[in-house]
Amino acid sequence: MKSHRTNCGQLVPLEDRMNKQELEKRAAKIEARRTFAQQISVEHAKTRGIAVVAYSVVQRSFWGRFKWLILGK
Repeated sequence: MKSHRTNCGQLVPLEDRMNKQELEKRAAKIEARRTFAQQISVEHAKTRGIAVVAYSVVQRSFWGRFKWLILGK
C-alpha cells in the first residue's frame, strides 16, 4: 500500500496521488454538487418570496385586502 506521506511526514498532494481520470471524476462531482446547491438556493428564495407576500396580504384588514386585489398595492 502506498503511503500518503513523504519521508519528512508531509502529506503528498492529492493531484499526485490520483490519476487523471479520478481527478476529472472528482471535479465533475464537485461541480454537480455546486450546481445542485445553487438550484436549491434559487428555489428557496422564490418560495420564501411568495410566502412573505402571502403573509403580508393575510396581515391586512378586510379593506386592505380588497384594495390590494383591486389596485395591486
